[in-house]
Amino acid sequence: MDPDLRAAELMEAIKRAGARPTPQRRAVCLALARLDHPSAEAVWREARKVLPEVSLATVYNTVALLGKAGEAYTIEVGSGAGRYEVRNLRPHAHFYCRSCGRIWDLPLPPDLGLPLEVGTEVESTTLVVKGKCPTCARAGARPEEVGEA
Repeated sequence: MDPDLRAAELMEAIKRAGARPTPQRRAVCLALARLDHPSAEAVWREARKVLPEVSLATVYNTVALLGKAGEAYTIEVGSGAGRYEVRNLRPHAHFYCRSCGRIWDLPLPPDLGLPLEVGTEVESTTLVVKGKCPTCARAGARPEEVGEA
């Protein structure tokens, strides 16, 4: 999807949540729409290209607001630095390269057939596959939990 259109959708979610659609929030939404699984620092750097006065606190607050609106969530990869993803309705997991820090989506079947008790209500699932990407595997890179890519 076009990043400008996705950023506009995220801004609409902010308005529906009752928050003001500020230029700083728009810059954060545009950064989230442009980047693939970014850290807070990567969102901050990208947002500052549009609006230099955006603070890191604004990034955290905007992502938290989008999380409450169901539009964004944090992918925990175990390195201490979470990564963000805007709502993606396709069933998917994530692959995390421990050497270079890259993350990408892995498609999953729509029905995983998880054995759950009748009446169980699943709120969320997260599957992160960790290892080395093909480039790092060919280069013989050591797996080191990187904080940011």
